[in-house]
Amino acid sequence: MYNINPYAQAGWYNPANPSSINERGGPPIGSQPPTFGALPYPEAPTTPVKRFVFTAQGQAITQRCDIMDAETRQPAYKIKMAQEGFNYTSLQRPNGTPVGYVVWKPEGPEVELYGMVGKQKGKQWLPLSPDQSSRFMQFQGKHYTWQFARDAMHQQLGKVYPAKDGTTVFEASDLLISHGMLESVILAITLLLSEKFRD
Repeated sequence: MYNINPYAQAGWYNPANPSSINERGGPPIGSQPPTFGALPYPEAPTTPVKRFVFTAQGQAITQRCDIMDAETRQPAYKIKMAQEGFNYTSLQRPNGTPVGYVVWKPEGPEVELYGMVGKQKGKQWLPLSPDQSSRFMQFQGKHYTWQFARDAMHQQLGKVYPAKDGTTVFEASDLLISHGMLESVILAITLLLSEKFRD
C-alpha cells in the first residue's frame, strides 16, 4: 500500500515509486486541466468529417467553381454563373443537373433549392441574428446557426475556411450528410461567401 500512489494513475510524478508512469515532474505532456477537482478532463467527441474543396474563394465562388470530394478528388458539385435577365449562380451535380440557384437581384439575392428550399429572399432564408453576430438557417423544421470564427458550444455540423492555396475547405459532419443537408449547406456557403449578401 505504501508504494502505490493513486495520483500516478492520472499522470502525477512520484519519485518514491519506481513503477511510476511518469519519469519527470510537472504535468504530463499534452494533458488537460481537470474539469472538477481531480476528475480527468473529458475528451471532446470526435465526429467523422468529409472534406470538400471549393476551387475558389470569396466572390469567385459565385462565378465558376468546382466542389471536389477531397478524398476521391472527384467533382461532387459545380457552381456556374449565367445570365437570363438577372445574373444568377447555379448549383449543379457533376453531370450538369441543376440542384438550386442564387439570383443576384439589386434588392438582394433570391435562393431556391429544388425540392428542399422554396424560392425566397436570401435574407429570409438566412436571417441575421439581432446582435448581427450570426445567421440562422432552418432545414426540415430544425433551426441551425451560422457563426463566424467562434467556438461551438453546441454540436458543430460543419466548418468552412479559406486555404492558403486559394481554395475554400468545407468540412461536413456525417450527421449533416446523413440528414440530407449537404446541398442546402453548399448553397448557403455560396451565398455567405459571395461578398454580395448584405442586410
